[in-house]
Amino acid sequence: MAKSRHDASEKQTGSAEHRHGGEHAGGGMGMRGVTRPMHESHDHGMSDSQRSEMLRMHHQQTLWVYWTILLVGVWVLLSPVTFGYGKAMVVPSGERGVWFSSLTHDELRATLMTFSDVASGLLLLVFGWRALRPNRPVSLWVCCFVGVWLNVAPVLFWAPTAAAYLNGTIAGALLIALTILIPGMPNMIMYMQMGPPTPPGWSYNPSSWPQRWIMIVTGFAGWIVSRYLAAFQLGYIDQIWEPFFGQGTRQVLNSDMSHMWPISDASLGALAYTFEFLMGYMGSP
Repeated sequence: MAKSRHDASEKQTGSAEHRHGGEHAGGGMGMRGVTRPMHESHDHGMSDSQRSEMLRMHHQQTLWVYWTILLVGVWVLLSPVTFGYGKAMVVPSGERGVWFSSLTHDELRATLMTFSDVASGLLLLVFGWRALRPNRPVSLWVCCFVGVWLNVAPVLFWAPTAAAYLNGTIAGALLIALTILIPGMPNMIMYMQMGPPTPPGWSYNPSSWPQRWIMIVTGFAGWIVSRYLAAFQLGYIDQIWEPFFGQGTRQVLNSDMSHMWPISDASLGALAYTFEFLMGYMGSP
């Protein structure tokens, strides 16, 4: 009798451990919705059907992300008429022209920014709607590249108003986060290989938050400073303050070397810091 009770207890314990292990193997990856769907243990030979189910679960947990992409698409589509890109246009600092020209091409810049936002908004609506169903990696990558373009367009087209520049860069950064940072790389569940939390031969994980936070902080600081310099160079503000070099910064921003670029070099730096800041969020949890 005692032996029978002992065997029954072992079976119950084993069953509970099996259920716990199954939840850990499937749920750990499929239910993550804040960062890339990682897993803490090795791949136990999951089949394609198991990965497909995990992908479906993960998509369901992060469905709010894809609805938000649609909302951002509506926002971007209506931005030109909301913020009036063709009104109150500014002139770049230092009496410089744009695109190797002595002219500022105000109307052309406003038209290009308007066309860019309308086209980007339409693409986000089409591919964001497609992304509402799981296993649509191409649609998510298209939305991601639209986010990259929204960051590039104000730099390339010398955004004629501060609202156009700010709207494009913030919406673009948000889209990058919504497509590859918050839910993880599209369809990564289907092909990623599981591994230990610490790389072989390492005593710590070089991709963990304690290792990455300094990159995020410094990247964000660089983004803020370079965006401030870009605001002066693009003509959104008339004066620039910095505590170290007096008028030296102003002279550099308006120098002949700076004018050799077809675009604002300060805004190009802000673009680079944008990507550096965002990519700091990619890594282990």
